[in-house]
Amino acid sequence: MKTRACIIFLILLSSAMMLKSQYFPNPSFEGPAPIPNEPPPGWEKCSGSPDTQPGVWDVPTPPSNGISYLGICWLPSWIERVWTELENPLKQDSCYLIQVDLAYFHEINYYGIIQSTFPMRMNFHSSTSLCQEGPLLWQSPLISHTDWQTYEFVIDPEADIHNIVIRSYYDSPNMPADIGYILIDNIRVITPPDIDLGPDTTICFGDTINLNAGSGFGTYLWQDGSYDSTYNAYLPGIYYVIATTDYGCTVIDSIEITQSPIIELGQDTSFCKGDTLTLTPGPGFESYLWQDGSVDSLFLVWEPGFYEIWVQVTDSAGCSNSDTVSVEILNDTSWVFLGNDTILCDGSGLLLHPGTYYEYLWQDGSSDTAYFVTDPGTYWVQILDDCGFASDTIQVDFYPPVEVTLGNDTLLCQGDTIFLSPGDEFVSYLWQDSTTNQVYFAVLEGQYWVQVVDENGCTGVDTINIASESPPAVYLGNDTTLCYGTEFTLSPGEYQGYLWQDGSSDSTFVVTEPNVYWVLVAGNCGFATDTVEIEFYPPINLDLGADTAVCTGTTLQLEAGPGFTDYLWNTGATGQTLLVGNSGAYWVNVTDIYGCSASDTVLVEFFQGVDLELGEDTTICMGESIILDAGFGFLFYEWQDGQTGQYYTVYQSGNYSVYVEDFFGCSGSDEIFVFVSEPVVDLGPDTLICGNQSLMLDAGEGFVSYLWQDNSASHTYEVTESGIFWVKTTNEFGCLAYDEIEVGKYPFPVADLGPDNGFCAGDTLVLSSPLGPFDYYWNGEPGNNEILVTEPGTYTLIVANPCDSLTDEIYIEEYPVPVIDIGTDEVLLPGTSITLQAGDGFDTYIWQDGSGQSYFVVSENNYNIDNPYYFVEVSEGPCKNSDSVKIDYFYVWVPEVITPNGDGKNDIFKPDMERWNGINTHHMQVFNRWGERIWETENFPAGWDGKRNGKPVADGTYYWILDVYFGPENLQKTLKGSLTVLGTRKQ
Repeated sequence: MKTRACIIFLILLSSAMMLKSQYFPNPSFEGPAPIPNEPPPGWEKCSGSPDTQPGVWDVPTPPSNGISYLGICWLPSWIERVWTELENPLKQDSCYLIQVDLAYFHEINYYGIIQSTFPMRMNFHSSTSLCQEGPLLWQSPLISHTDWQTYEFVIDPEADIHNIVIRSYYDSPNMPADIGYILIDNIRVITPPDIDLGPDTTICFGDTINLNAGSGFGTYLWQDGSYDSTYNAYLPGIYYVIATTDYGCTVIDSIEITQSPIIELGQDTSFCKGDTLTLTPGPGFESYLWQDGSVDSLFLVWEPGFYEIWVQVTDSAGCSNSDTVSVEILNDTSWVFLGNDTILCDGSGLLLHPGTYYEYLWQDGSSDTAYFVTDPGTYWVQILDDCGFASDTIQVDFYPPVEVTLGNDTLLCQGDTIFLSPGDEFVSYLWQDSTTNQVYFAVLEGQYWVQVVDENGCTGVDTINIASESPPAVYLGNDTTLCYGTEFTLSPGEYQGYLWQDGSSDSTFVVTEPNVYWVLVAGNCGFATDTVEIEFYPPINLDLGADTAVCTGTTLQLEAGPGFTDYLWNTGATGQTLLVGNSGAYWVNVTDIYGCSASDTVLVEFFQGVDLELGEDTTICMGESIILDAGFGFLFYEWQDGQTGQYYTVYQSGNYSVYVEDFFGCSGSDEIFVFVSEPVVDLGPDTLICGNQSLMLDAGEGFVSYLWQDNSASHTYEVTESGIFWVKTTNEFGCLAYDEIEVGKYPFPVADLGPDNGFCAGDTLVLSSPLGPFDYYWNGEPGNNEILVTEPGTYTLIVANPCDSLTDEIYIEEYPVPVIDIGTDEVLLPGTSITLQAGDGFDTYIWQDGSGQSYFVVSENNYNIDNPYYFVEVSEGPCKNSDSVKIDYFYVWVPEVITPNGDGKNDIFKPDMERWNGINTHHMQVFNRWGERIWETENFPAGWDGKRNGKPVADGTYYWILDVYFGPENLQKTLKGSLTVLGTRKQ
């Protein structure tokens, strides 16, 4: 199934797309032009007075396509709209690209008054009925260009669109005083190309099918994320592609691919020793080939071991495939062993693993494949696989834990010894240095450990860390003098405790003032103290001043001050002062006699002088303007006419100058000469040519280029046909001049009514003359090229136009019409016939079957049940007449099935009244299958609703008997049949 979607967007494109089908009855607004106050054919006027252009109100723009286009205007009290019914509706959930050509003309000549027009918009609405404005489908931008430009938009209708309304629109709150006008031409509807991946199909295993989405799309997206226009499919599955056009419409198609043949030997499996397994790929294949060369459709596995079994098959379509399956013969599970009973050392464990089986059940209800023992007790497991159950038990005990300790980590002062011993109750000892004595003497810092073994062979380990430390010593440094404003941190090192001269106890002390400082420190092996005196040099006074700004062309001297031993500026200078001539940040670093230093920075900005440039002298075209820009950021502007803004708009030729001043008092000026070029071209007044005459139009010499309406480029143009002819010229400055002329071409008139003629009484006769650009006068009265003659007599025609005038005359006679009557409507009864008489004396007879006698006999043998109407046409001289009758045939039609479920469809058992003819009276009876009469009536056309005593009868078959009485003799006939009743349970 294919679906379409789209993303709505609006872009302006220069290239046109192919028109796929006709939707608008007159998409190019073609019609006689010009016609004021009327739209072109195919478009209905809804409000206002739309115009068929060009030429109305002196709008000269030639059509974008064809010979005419539509012009509509807008005023707050005058909104023009047109409506049309589409020849083909825009379908729901389809995607369409709409193109329309739009233009604007800046003025109109409204009954001799030249009125300026302003740009406006076009609204494109759907419509449900004549001139009914529905939802907005698209709104154009403000159209202010006088040349035709193509606009595009996409429609994705939520419901079928049968009608379109086009209206003028203006949405600015600042309403112009003049009229708005917009030109519309050449509406096109483009639908995206279609995609057909083909019907669902089947391929042989290993084959590939190429899926082609076709051309004409911008992007493609397949189900796996690939984006080529084609896709190679070799696996079964559903494949789809989403193709998107360059304008955003998408088309989707999918295909399901299956593979043949499908082979499935099943999953890898196993079975117990002594059993067998039968493998089969399934029936319906023409040939089989197993791994051992056998060709049967079945394969029997019975020997122990590991099998790799494969099969190759071929189906009736010639496709082949293969499959493999692994089959394992399971080992004997008649026994399982967890190991001998055992005793473990404390802290150790035992992993019980009975082997690999399907199911496990341990003594605590767990079902893991293994069990880790950490406590004494009795442990058992019961296992299950495809071949049965088995179980085993083991007893596990633990020796008491080995307890050994060397004491806590400790400190060893320099010159001391520590005695280490785990006790004398162990069988063996091992120290970290591989000695095996019970006692160990530690005289150095480090980590010591011992491993012992008790009488059960169980081990124990303990470790002790011993740190060594010397008596403390502290040094705060030499007495010193610091530069003013610096900080100095006294740090004696790491000890257990500190006491400073001010009673503080931090590990460091920050010095900010001159004083005598001391500290007392405490270590693990004693105390120590030290003293230091700190003094400060006087502070440095350095200030370059505040940040400043000066004008370009001056200099600034920066002063660091006297009394320093060294000066260093960021420029590399080393003097006390620095002369600055450029913008930037300037700093200096000074050093005093004590070696102390300080720095300061100042920001200096130099403003540039006025840089003013209005540009080179230039030329513009009449109607254009140029904006002169004196530049941004000046404090004062003054143009040659006293205006004081940054910008100045020039419309006329002349010299233009400006004077400016900036915030620092700097000034500047510039001037420019602007020339306005106004070329003129004149093709002369509108005129006409007759017959095969021609007219030479001359645009004059002296222009750089010429462009006529047919894209020719000479300064002259020969006119041989009627139309509007225009020329655009360009002078050496690129300025345009335009003029147009309307030339009418008239053929020489023709007036020829032929020989004298006549018509039959009651008929009419049309006299006509060739249609063309003529004035017609019948018997002295103006008219068109035809006249309807209803009376005999002489008729005179005058045909005239600006080229000539001709006259012709004809006499018209009236002929009598024959009178014909073949009788009234009748009913044809069984065994009878009806003779229809047309009468004698006519020249010809033609009956409905083409026969030509004066009468026609209707019987059962030639009766046409599908067309019961009989007629004859007779002629007498040049005139003809006809008559007809309806002959109904005795016929009864009774339905075979009814569904009285209340849905209004086929609920009633009754005859077809169009086939219930010739019956005088009747009697209808309905019976069930047991012969019970459940309904009867003398008014069968009223019908039976399938109920008995007010309740629906059961679904099933019923039988009816109908006695009918017909004809003048009231003959009787009995008809019988069956009736099936369905759907009564839904009532």
